Amino acid sequence: MTAGGHREPTPQELGQERIIRNGLIVDALILAGLIATALWSGSLTIGAEFLRGLVLWFLSLTSLYVLIQVNRGRLGGYDFGTGKLEQVMGLIVALTMGVGALFLAVSIQERWQEPVTTTQSGLSAGTFVVVVNFAVNIWFFVTISRASRGLVSPVVEAERRSWLTKVIASGVVVVSVVVLAIFRESHVGRASDLLGSAFVACFMIWISASMIREAMPDLLDKALGEDLQLHITRVLAAHFENYDHLGVVRSRRIGNHMIVEIELGFAAALAIGDIERRLELIRRDLREQMPGCGIVLIPRAAG
Repeated sequence: MTAGGHREPTPQELGQERIIRNGLIVDALILAGLIATALWSGSLTIGAEFLRGLVLWFLSLTSLYVLIQVNRGRLGGYDFGTGKLEQVMGLIVALTMGVGALFLAVSIQERWQEPVTTTQSGLSAGTFVVVVNFAVNIWFFVTISRASRGLVSPVVEAERRSWLTKVIASGVVVVSVVVLAIFRESHVGRASDLLGSAFVACFMIWISASMIREAMPDLLDKALGEDLQLHITRVLAAHFENYDHLGVVRSRRIGNHMIVEIELGFAAALAIGDIERRLELIRRDLREQMPGCGIVLIPRAAG
């Protein structure tokens, strides 16, 4: 930790930042190829892949900025750490993907009603781009999965999931574009293009819903699960002689951070040193039962 509350990031954190940064650079080049071949070929599937990639690119850029600030301790003004801020970033990713999926659904309906002629040369170039995109997505997903082992920021986890989305979606896109290129002038090719676009849209909605479902309990300060609550109860029961009254017990999970607040009442005549000694015994046992959890014990005068 340096002056002003800043700290030096760990090698693992620097590695995670580097992977996301490199992914942004490579993705920018692929996105340029996708939009060019989408316009050239007239393929809606390639256009859908561009839209999905563009949304995640801008949000990955924002996520990288937040991750850099978090890793260097520059967001110290937030109570209980930055876990909630990081979950908000994941929620933004999810909501934006949902909006993009709805836009694709409208485009699919319009394309079904008014078919667009595709070009063979554009599809050939587009096939090359989507195959490269698929290979790159696999590479970065494997790389960031290796770098994400252990306890990681929710921002990094959101990025890992976005790469998983890219791998699965881009794989379907490859199949769709190849079929379209082979059967360009038939109903098979047209159906392949629309189905590929529909899959990308549905997959984006599914990932979006999953991320929202996981982020909301943290943002709403949902209490810890029953298994962790049981650890708290056991410790308090084991130390019932060390306090005179049990007040409010609060717990929450914010990202990867767990917070427990316990109000304990003590006799007014008890010396401050004795109170602190008893609190430290309780705090030590709670930390043993719940490693990495933030423990806040609040002494009160017992009524």
